[in-house]
Amino acid sequence: MESVQQDRLPRLYTQLADWWPLLSSPDEYTAEAELYRRTLLEACSRRPETILVLGSGGGNNASHLKKYFHLALVDRSEQMLAISRALNPECEHLPGDMRTIRLDADPRLDRIYPPANRVRRLRCRRWLGEGFPGLETRKSMTARFEQPISQEGLNKMDKETELALRQIFKQFNRFMLLLWRLGLGRWFNLWPEMAGQIMVIVHTGRKTGLRRFTPVNYAELDGQLYCVAGFGSAADWYKNIIANPQVEVWHPQGWWQGIATDISRSADRVALIRAVMVGSGFAAPLFGLDPRKLDDHQLEQLTAGYPLIHIQRLGARTGPGGPGELAWLWPLSTFALLAWILFRPRRK
Repeated sequence: MESVQQDRLPRLYTQLADWWPLLSSPDEYTAEAELYRRTLLEACSRRPETILVLGSGGGNNASHLKKYFHLALVDRSEQMLAISRALNPECEHLPGDMRTIRLDADPRLDRIYPPANRVRRLRCRRWLGEGFPGLETRKSMTARFEQPISQEGLNKMDKETELALRQIFKQFNRFMLLLWRLGLGRWFNLWPEMAGQIMVIVHTGRKTGLRRFTPVNYAELDGQLYCVAGFGSAADWYKNIIANPQVEVWHPQGWWQGIATDISRSADRVALIRAVMVGSGFAAPLFGLDPRKLDDHQLEQLTAGYPLIHIQRLGARTGPGGPGELAWLWPLSTFALLAWILFRPRRK
């Protein structure tokens, strides 16, 4: 069996793989797995005994299909295979890359019907010989197995990964906003190499007119603040500041009013985006963007869809509704804890 290299895998499938069960439940795959089961049965002249799943991920589909077939699950990510093993201990799990793995030498896999895009037949001559029907799901790669996938293709995020990352950042942003409201935002910024430099942009909903809060990574150069919309111009907070550029900024050093401007066409765009990416800590490498390794041309290509935002601070803000607005909870909770310690019932 081949050795599997994971250096090009997104962090969601490696260091952050433990998050996967929180983002993707087996219950969400019931209808999809049933579609695969029916289509496989219709495509085969005899009932299949063993199903090979290439790119099996966390095993959610397998958790349903294992009731009907023996499954051999293949994935590049050892961490995702570990999640699948916990969910599907009765299934075979094989580390490998669908583009290069060879199974013809494995005597355990003499009868395999490989799923491979958009419910159509395929012939897997590379591994199994002629005539084995299979399904290629919408989540799999459109490149032919015989052809290597380019580095450009590896850096393009598929929709499933993007949605999963959006969920991760949505939860992370809620946590980050709570820290700021508790008065801990400045302390969280003490470890920028890991967590990044984070500020909160307070903007106005273009439809509701309500205050909205978005934590973002930023760079500060010559007293000016810069950030990017990591999910592109479709991000709601970006649409809001385009509709109404008047914002507030919760910064580790204070609270300001400001004006947000899209400067994506700036001549200094690449240098400014690199500074923001460096200030993002783990976030940029999670998207496959390492600003310390990419040259200007690569960075320009990979961030072409990222709007670059400049925020000019206008004046300091004070009063309620700013960072630390929930800091009063600290003395209250301390008083409650002391009261419990002093007056709790004693065991006799």
